[in-house]
Amino acid sequence: MTADLYSPLYSQVDPLHIGEAGRAMLIALDYGSQLLENGQNITPGNLHKIISEYPSHSYVIDRKEADKLFHSVAEPSHEERILAECMGDLALIPKFSRSHGSGFQFLSTEAKSKA
Repeated sequence: MTADLYSPLYSQVDPLHIGEAGRAMLIALDYGSQLLENGQNITPGNLHKIISEYPSHSYVIDRKEADKLFHSVAEPSHEERILAECMGDLALIPKFSRSHGSGFQFLSTEAKSKA
């Protein structure tokens, strides 16, 4: 009876997905630990919060939230603001297209000069 009851639930568990999720968490923890050690801009508790309590990797942390998480959060410089304005949506939304060889779209189509 127990097997019949839990069989539909267990059939939805994908061991490969569980392994991938576990590895992704270990990678995030490793990168975060390096940032904690080298940057010293976040507490271990806030690092844990970022890694394990936010709903997804793509979750947006705005400046107000960043001020709560990090010791030092800077406003963009005048030059950074101008660059972001010139870039438009490219400053906010990365472009990825498989039709452009490597998949990444660059701001300039000019060939690199050989130095």
